[in-house]
Amino acid sequence: MIFLDDERYLLQDSDQMSMFADRVKSRIAAGLRPELLLLADRRVSHGDVMRLVNAAREAGVERVNVGEKPK
Repeated sequence: MIFLDDERYLLQDSDQMSMFADRVKSRIAAGLRPELLLLADRRVSHGDVMRLVNAAREAGVERVNVGEKPK
Protein backbone atom coordinates (compact mmCIF):
# COMPACT_ATOMS: atom_id res chain seq x y z
CA MET A 1 0.00 0.00 0.00
CA ILE A 2 1.28 3.44 -0.95
CA PHE A 3 0.16 6.84 0.29
CA LEU A 4 0.67 10.02 -1.72
CA ASP A 5 -1.04 13.22 -0.56
CA ASP A 6 -3.17 11.13 1.82
CA GLU A 7 -4.50 9.00 -1.04
CA ARG A 8 -4.00 5.25 -0.93
CA TYR A 9 -2.75 3.19 -3.88
CA LEU A 10 -2.38 -0.58 -3.95
CA LEU A 11 0.92 -1.74 -5.40
CA GLN A 12 -0.62 -4.99 -6.66
CA ASP A 13 -3.36 -3.19 -8.65
CA SER A 14 -2.16 -2.04 -12.09
CA ASP A 15 -4.98 0.53 -12.44
CA GLN A 16 -4.09 2.11 -9.11
CA MET A 17 -0.39 2.13 -10.01
CA SER A 18 -1.31 3.97 -13.22
CA MET A 19 -3.22 6.52 -11.12
CA PHE A 20 -0.17 6.82 -8.83
CA ALA A 21 2.08 7.48 -11.84
CA ASP A 22 -0.37 10.06 -13.20
CA ARG A 23 -0.42 11.82 -9.82
CA VAL A 24 3.38 11.90 -9.71
CA LYS A 25 3.50 13.28 -13.27
CA SER A 26 1.00 16.02 -12.41
CA ARG A 27 3.01 17.05 -9.34
CA ILE A 28 6.16 17.31 -11.45
CA ALA A 29 4.28 19.27 -14.15
CA ALA A 30 3.08 21.65 -11.41
CA GLY A 31 6.69 22.51 -10.66
CA LEU A 32 7.40 20.25 -7.69
CA ARG A 33 10.84 18.67 -7.57
CA PRO A 34 11.04 15.24 -9.20
CA GLU A 35 12.09 13.54 -5.96
CA LEU A 36 10.60 10.76 -3.87
CA LEU A 37 11.13 10.00 -0.21
CA LEU A 38 10.16 6.38 0.34
CA LEU A 39 9.70 5.20 3.93
CA ALA A 40 9.04 1.48 4.10
CA ASP A 41 8.28 -0.88 6.94
CA ARG A 42 10.79 -3.73 7.40
CA ARG A 43 8.12 -6.19 6.30
CA VAL A 44 7.93 -4.71 2.79
CA SER A 45 9.74 -6.95 0.34
CA HIS A 46 12.69 -5.68 -1.67
CA GLY A 47 10.74 -6.53 -4.82
CA ASP A 48 7.84 -4.28 -3.80
CA VAL A 49 10.22 -1.42 -3.00
CA MET A 50 11.88 -1.79 -6.39
CA ARG A 51 8.52 -1.98 -8.16
CA LEU A 52 7.56 1.36 -6.59
CA VAL A 53 10.95 2.93 -7.37
CA ASN A 54 10.66 1.82 -11.00
CA ALA A 55 7.10 3.16 -11.30
CA ALA A 56 8.20 6.50 -9.85
CA ARG A 57 11.18 6.71 -12.21
CA GLU A 58 8.98 5.92 -15.21
CA ALA A 59 6.70 8.77 -14.08
CA GLY A 60 9.62 11.20 -14.14
CA VAL A 61 11.10 11.01 -10.65
CA GLU A 62 14.84 11.64 -10.89
CA ARG A 63 15.90 11.08 -7.30
CA VAL A 64 14.66 8.44 -4.85
CA ASN A 65 15.65 8.40 -1.18
CA VAL A 66 14.77 5.22 0.70
CA GLY A 67 14.60 4.85 4.46
CA GLU A 68 13.07 2.63 7.10
CA LYS A 69 9.80 3.81 8.57
CA PRO A 70 10.19 4.57 12.30
CA LYS A 71 8.35 2.25 14.68
